[in-house]
Amino acid sequence: MGYYLQGPDPKADYLLATYPDFQVVTPSAAGLNVMDEDRAVVVVVQNGMFDAAAFAFSEGEFEEFTDPSDTRPKRFLTGPRDLVEVLSRYRVVEDEDPTVTLNKVLEALN
Repeated sequence: MGYYLQGPDPKADYLLATYPDFQVVTPSAAGLNVMDEDRAVVVVVQNGMFDAAAFAFSEGEFEEFTDPSDTRPKRFLTGPRDLVEVLSRYRVVEDEDPTVTLNKVLEALN
């Protein structure tokens, strides 16, 4: 596992307040598709001392976070795939400052 979005705790609240295109969803929501081309799933796991906001970039990754034996509290969000890929560093543009890449994605959303 390995692509995380940074920010202060509580991370779900931070992402929702900072990026208005994020929405809260349930993992069993009808039509929730981890591989959707436009929307990405972010799972915010409360680990006690800190929150971890993970990009569920594949079906396998999503299944790990929805395993019934993992009883940690979680919130499920969706956000624009381009934005989530940049915030999680899943997509890195070679020879470009990450802030520049983020600003380009944010401009495209508006």
